[in-house]
Amino acid sequence: DIMFEQFETIGNEEIELKPLQKIALEECRNVFRSGIKRFILKATCGFGKTILSAFFIKEAVKRGLNCMFVVDRIVLADQTDAVFSRYGMYTGIQQADNIKNFPDRPIQIGSVQTINRRDIKKYSLIIIDECHCHYDGHTKLLKANPDAFVIGLSSTPYGKSLGKYYETFIEPVTVKEMIKHKELVPF
Repeated sequence: DIMFEQFETIGNEEIELKPLQKIALEECRNVFRSGIKRFILKATCGFGKTILSAFFIKEAVKRGLNCMFVVDRIVLADQTDAVFSRYGMYTGIQQADNIKNFPDRPIQIGSVQTINRRDIKKYSLIIIDECHCHYDGHTKLLKANPDAFVIGLSSTPYGKSLGKYYETFIEPVTVKEMIKHKELVPF
């Protein structure tokens, strides 16, 4: 781990949320404050769900909590790691033979396929990207962490049986609002 760290590119940028992301942040916090522990955040492509996730995870780690960000494709693990690294977040990546397999780091990025084949650690915060595609690895992770706070991310949270795993979903910002705020171009 120490040898590899000298080759990691870790930035020190502060996470600056955009106004619409701040709205979503507050709505997510309100859901957790209401006692709900598992919900889906619906937000369109281009909203910045990964940036918002980085904010949540960075805050959780400051409180000494272990966090898992779950992806369903190899390219998403690397993309997420690049975003997290930009904000000074050291991650471990649970994905086949990934060179950044550091399971003791408090921030883990996990390929759902790899998670399904490994022993599961305890996490306080789990964020599942593309949660509308639910796999056995997701079920295994959630069963092993019944007390974790869980946020599912999706722009299309319409997969079958999501109600078995999430208590509710929120859509803090619509596509129309993003267009109005010039975050997206009109279609």
